[in-house]
Amino acid sequence: HFLEKAGVVAMVNIPIFLPGKKPYGLLQVDDTRPRNFDDVDIECLKTYGAILGPVIDRLHKAHSLRDALDRNRRLMSELQHRVKNNLATLAALVRVRERQTDSQAARDELRFVADRMDTLHLVHERLYSSGEIDRIELGGYLQKLLENLLQLQRDDGKSVTSEIEVEEVD
Repeated sequence: HFLEKAGVVAMVNIPIFLPGKKPYGLLQVDDTRPRNFDDVDIECLKTYGAILGPVIDRLHKAHSLRDALDRNRRLMSELQHRVKNNLATLAALVRVRERQTDSQAARDELRFVADRMDTLHLVHERLYSSGEIDRIELGGYLQKLLENLLQLQRDDGKSVTSEIEVEEVD
């Protein structure tokens, strides 16, 4: 009925197959003028259909890969968020225990552990905050890490100074 309304009076269609001869659909050519499609027309359409099948398959695979990549990125982000929260929670629990203990030596050790956990938290945050875990701006990362480590030394009553010179590398 649709073709009649559109005035189609001549048509030819050929099947489109995905790799492995899996049928996908039809490629149809129609005309509002009466005509006979000859062997050359049909062979041309078959060739076009043979090209379309693998292209359609490749597009489907690319879409599936993008979906999988997006899903993996979301999962990685959730995992990193949980690791960050767990590190902060553990450090907070250690600090609570530090405040509850009567022994100065135990408090010092617990503070040392909590400070190390804070350093791990910082390392983790710097590595994963950019979203590019395979690349990190090393100068800023090292500066923050060193500042945190030096703070730990100052807490122990030691004075250390530092200087960082880092060239940016791609």
